Amino acid sequence: MFWEWPRYDSRRKYRDHAELLSVFADRPLSFEPGTVSSYINEGFLVLGAVIEKISGQNHLDYVRDNVFRPSGMSDTDSYALDEAVPNLAVGYLRYDDDPFAMEPRRPNQILLGWRGNACGGGYSTAPDLLKFSRVLRGYKLLDKDMTETITSRKGLMPGYGYGFAHQMMNGRSVRGHGGGGSGSGVNSDFGIFRDNGYTVVVLSNYDAPVAQDLRQKICEFLSNALGIDTVRASGFWVVVMTSLGGPDFH
Repeated sequence: MFWEWPRYDSRRKYRDHAELLSVFADRPLSFEPGTVSSYINEGFLVLGAVIEKISGQNHLDYVRDNVFRPSGMSDTDSYALDEAVPNLAVGYLRYDDDPFAMEPRRPNQILLGWRGNACGGGYSTAPDLLKFSRVLRGYKLLDKDMTETITSRKGLMPGYGYGFAHQMMNGRSVRGHGGGGSGSGVNSDFGIFRDNGYTVVVLSNYDAPVAQDLRQKICEFLSNALGIDTVRASGFWVVVMTSLGGPDFH
């Protein structure tokens, strides 16, 4: 995790992703490109730097202009620690001095950077993520071919595309992404049924895997208990929200 690198300062106001790259860019490669695939947060930071280089914009400004605003996601952003944001969710976790979970969970601010970046640290809501699902499925952000390309399995890592996880459940394709690992105080998961009208969103201000487990169970229910014809006919969207915001998304 990039925040575990000795050079990373969680309270530093990094101006752009080029500055974030300096935290780890001098480290040797884990493997030769094209030989192995592995999920790692640093990879998303590299993508953020590429976006800034090509667009000439700060990564967050680019995402606001090209994803959040076109999708109508008015409650989604990477807020700075010193911003006053109404109804902002707080994550809760167990600290290292409470290994047996004897004390109440405590706020996770000690883990937060000054602002989110391309690998996480953002805030959203279940209604906003449903809006994102609708415009993505409606090909308002990308055309049909490119949407299929980024959300379906690609490359060497099983079950993963270009920033989207891809899971087959009883012959039905579910695509999305989760965020917030163990010990982070937050957890989120988001899944879109590719061939019908269901989107499942679970946001939690407790550690993983609470949101991922619940999202998995809901998707299993939908793929098992409901026939595909019933799902298509219903036009119903499933949204589960366990907090007002989830402080991690990609």
